[in-house]
Amino acid sequence: MVDCENDTVNTLGSLETSVTLTTPDDIGALTAEIVFFEPRLRNQIVYLSGDTVTYAEVASLLERVLGRPFKRNVWTVPYLLQPLQKDPTHHINKYRAVFDQGRGVAWPKAGTFNAQQSIQVTTAEKWARANLSTPSAHVQ
Repeated sequence: MVDCENDTVNTLGSLETSVTLTTPDDIGALTAEIVFFEPRLRNQIVYLSGDTVTYAEVASLLERVLGRPFKRNVWTVPYLLQPLQKDPTHHINKYRAVFDQGRGVAWPKAGTFNAQQSIQVTTAEKWARANLSTPSAHVQ
């Protein structure tokens, strides 16, 4: 929920809502590790995490990386449910409303497969430094 063009972080729920962020490359590499892991992992949920951060931490990270202030907008559950009521098939509105309620979108990094196996992954700050070098970057 980052809008770099407008120097804004739109938080879902509150500034203290956590979200787990993992790059697609890390998900692919970790999935391969899990497939070949011994002893085999079966019938269990396997958590991965590049980083688990709050929206407040995301805003602070962007300020540090990009060297400019970021506004913080809090989008509450009622605020996000309004457009969903008008169009219940809109996928982005569904996604935002679920994330806003904080169900199943964040877990402690310490309990993840990659942390338990000491596998290095891309942190949010490392990703930001590598990908947000242009002032017109827009991330959703």
